[in-house]
Amino acid sequence: MNIPSKTFGYINGGGPAPCACAVLAGEATVLKDAGHRLLAIPRGWAGMQEVQPDIFHITDWTRERIQQLIPESGMPIPTDRAKIDPDKAEQTDKLMECWKAYELDGLLTNGGDDTAKTARILMEKLGLSIIHVPKTIDNDICVEEWNDNNTFMHQTYGWETAVNTAKERLLKLRHQIRSTERVGVGEIMGRKSGLITLFAGKAAGADITLIRECPIPTDILYARICEIYDWQRNVLIAIAEAYEYEGTVCESNLKDVYGQGHLGGIASVAGDDISENVRVSSITDREKKVKVGVTKEILGYHQQVDDPLATDAVRAYRIGAHAAYLALTGKFGRMATMRGGITTDVDLSRVKGGQEVPVELYDPQTMSMRDLPVYMDNGVLKVRQ
Repeated sequence: MNIPSKTFGYINGGGPAPCACAVLAGEATVLKDAGHRLLAIPRGWAGMQEVQPDIFHITDWTRERIQQLIPESGMPIPTDRAKIDPDKAEQTDKLMECWKAYELDGLLTNGGDDTAKTARILMEKLGLSIIHVPKTIDNDICVEEWNDNNTFMHQTYGWETAVNTAKERLLKLRHQIRSTERVGVGEIMGRKSGLITLFAGKAAGADITLIRECPIPTDILYARICEIYDWQRNVLIAIAEAYEYEGTVCESNLKDVYGQGHLGGIASVAGDDISENVRVSSITDREKKVKVGVTKEILGYHQQVDDPLATDAVRAYRIGAHAAYLALTGKFGRMATMRGGITTDVDLSRVKGGQEVPVELYDPQTMSMRDLPVYMDNGVLKVRQ
């Protein structure tokens, strides 16, 4: 029996992310093998407001060329942070015009909170056939049914690569401050979630990790810095970009054309304060207290475009393949993801952003990731002095 060929669209909303190409490869390979078409529509939701002249007909590529997308960093399909307001008839009318012009039978969206929310509302209001894949390297999504807060069970694609990239840059900062006997403050992206910072800090052997979810009083922070510095003559601090330092959160008042703000600069705030208020023992006279030198570095958004780790790329490819399977079987309104190493899907209406670091993962005494789960601390570990 001949199954009529269908055409599915693909859009990538928000910024770039490692492994996004692998997701696209998984979707395109499954759809191509099933005899269907996949159109990669550039510029995210903006590509659904005006017909784009540079559509990527991915399934016209050879299977081998599609597979070569898997290790690519960044995204060859232009992306955009454009939004669609489902309550504005003018915008929804343009979307439907594009949908018809592209001759779509369904749409595969790849994006973060805003993309997912828009997809869900458009499905509810317009009855569109949409499958979503979460693109948030902060690993900050949560599903209502998954109430165990187990970060190790569920990982969004790209998060593992982002953590590794941040770790590598923290290690370079360590090399610098070890040679110069300074305190190094490395700021790491992650929006409102400190997950990348917490895991990268642990992987890099950072002496102190500061995350928004567990603020540390500055007097206690000063004492911890002095304690560490006195015996190793350098201190590496990993700080999340959303950390609130002495009432200061570094969020720019400048917005992009779509109203998106920008976090960044808390490393400078913390570094300047530490330089001004922390006194350490002189190397020549242990009784003499001197100012400590501080190196401040915003590690930036390299995590978004670094080469994918092998396991992360395979994870993303399998999630993309699962999304294509959902489209082929008509199971729209779902989000494809992976949990416990197995691809799965959930109702998109049950998904929300804002997942934070569970408090049981952080130890405020050591100012880093907890060594053992909370339930093992009682009666197992010696009381720290």
